[in-house]
Amino acid sequence: MEALALMTRTASSRLMVTEGNRLAGIISLKKPMMGDPSGLTDTMWDMVVNAMGAFIISFMGWWYLKRKGTFFVRDWIRKFIGRNPRMFNNG
Repeated sequence: MEALALMTRTASSRLMVTEGNRLAGIISLKKPMMGDPSGLTDTMWDMVVNAMGAFIISFMGWWYLKRKGTFFVRDWIRKFIGRNPRMFNNG
């Protein structure tokens, strides 16, 4: 039987990987990027990407409210329910 590997995040941005009762290794979550070994640049890029995603979703919400019509997600949901009626039985 294989031992289960367990990953635990520590306060210093590291993952401790354990197998059973022994420590298998420590993985650093800090990614050196553009000459910055602290990982701050990677974090800032993560925040930029998150902000772009939030902008896209916010724009889609604004567009939906402005149109006051149907939204493509509603059509997708209706098609999904129509194709999978057993998943949505009331009883």
